[in-house]
Amino acid sequence: WLGPFLFSWYLMVAGYTLIFLQFLVFKKCLVNDLHDLDDNNYYTFYTFLFEFVGIHLSEKNQKRLFIFVRRPLYPILIAFTLFWQLYLGFKPLLF
Repeated sequence: WLGPFLFSWYLMVAGYTLIFLQFLVFKKCLVNDLHDLDDNNYYTFYTFLFEFVGIHLSEKNQKRLFIFVRRPLYPILIAFTLFWQLYLGFKPLLF
């Protein structure tokens, strides 16, 4: 979430595109295995983060979050990154 503020747009767009492509090609998050999370019941890393801070989502809302993360989230982040850095002219803090 801090990426657009820290890294150049071309790094962020490449990274977000790779994440989005893994969902399209493999139909799952490859990193969830490292997090010991199961994609089959709509449980994402974001669901884990919500639960970690004490917010427990219903099964219906877990599914909504799952769909949001898998479909529009990364295109939205790409658009925000391009808007922030190219249109508004803000420079990344690191690269």
